[in-house]
Amino acid sequence: MTQRLGIRTLCTLLALAPALSAQQTATHGTTVPAGTPLMVRLLSELSTRQRAGEHFEAVLQEDVHVGNTVVLHAGAPLYGRITRSQGGQKVGKQRLAATLTDIKVNGRMIPIVTDTAGANEKYGGGLAMVGGGTLVGAVIGGGGGAVIGAAAGAVGSAASKDRHITVPAGRIAKVHLRAPVTVP
Repeated sequence: MTQRLGIRTLCTLLALAPALSAQQTATHGTTVPAGTPLMVRLLSELSTRQRAGEHFEAVLQEDVHVGNTVVLHAGAPLYGRITRSQGGQKVGKQRLAATLTDIKVNGRMIPIVTDTAGANEKYGGGLAMVGGGTLVGAVIGGGGGAVIGAAAGAVGSAASKDRHITVPAGRIAKVHLRAPVTVP
């Protein structure tokens, strides 16, 4: 009797296999809506020493959910591009901006469009964040170790001849998708 029950159960599972398979693939092809926040950790330093157009790498810091389903997992590689880089000036404002352009999912590169995140030097010292994204921990470095921290709002040497905005690798950024993304 136990053997019969085992065979019936096996036959039932085999009959349901196509339905179960369809449920698993239903999560593929899920669209992540515009406006969804992405928390990312930079793997590359961003700096006004780099030129606009240069690429950088990051990883997804937190899972992204659509409803109750995880569609993008933490650790997914992200790639971006510096969109504005203006630094190293004794006179004038330093500016740095970047955006994410691609995410790698299941070995495939998927184009994405996100907010621009960055920082502008404020007159009188400190940094003002630009774009819809947030870069945590941007600093302006000057000669003699002078540093202006965005979070601390401290003021450093404005007379430095080599000032640059720098966001070190490992920093966290929050950006939002500006266009929906379909995850295969």
